[in-house]
Amino acid sequence: MASSIALPSRWAPWNNQPIHLYHGTSKDYADQIVADGIRVELGDPYTDFGQGFYTTTWLQEATEWSVKKAAARATTVPAVVKFTLDREALSKLCSVAFIRASTDAVDYWSFVSSCRNLQPHKPASKGWYDIVYGPVARTWGSPTIARVWPGYDQISFHTPAAEAVLNDQTLCTINVI
Repeated sequence: MASSIALPSRWAPWNNQPIHLYHGTSKDYADQIVADGIRVELGDPYTDFGQGFYTTTWLQEATEWSVKKAAARATTVPAVVKFTLDREALSKLCSVAFIRASTDAVDYWSFVSSCRNLQPHKPASKGWYDIVYGPVARTWGSPTIARVWPGYDQISFHTPAAEAVLNDQTLCTINVI
């Protein structure tokens, strides 16, 4: 499949440019995010990486989620919130990343299972990573049914420190697109 995006003839020099993240939601929630900021404690606790605020690097994925979220509310329309975020700010937060999610990626699947069963990220300290990066689970209950959504990713924010980065206007701009 050919890309519809025109690529440059050569790559620009790396300059640690901002990262763009997207959050699919309904228009009323998108407006609330812009007005009031992010509050990680409002996130659904029964998600892949536990209670928090979830984003993706893929606009298409966020758009698909926005349609689902708006349909569930039935009184609003879909919306996507775009975050343009300073990478240096992210690098200062405590994070964990998962690259693979094949059925033999036991670390990823045990983390998802633990989080979906309301366990903290760091069992010994009962703490949480500020940010978790990884694939999106489609089914997770046991190794025989564990699958991910191909090509999807998620970057989730879980702590007051992560929330503060998203809400700091000098580090992050937020727009509804």
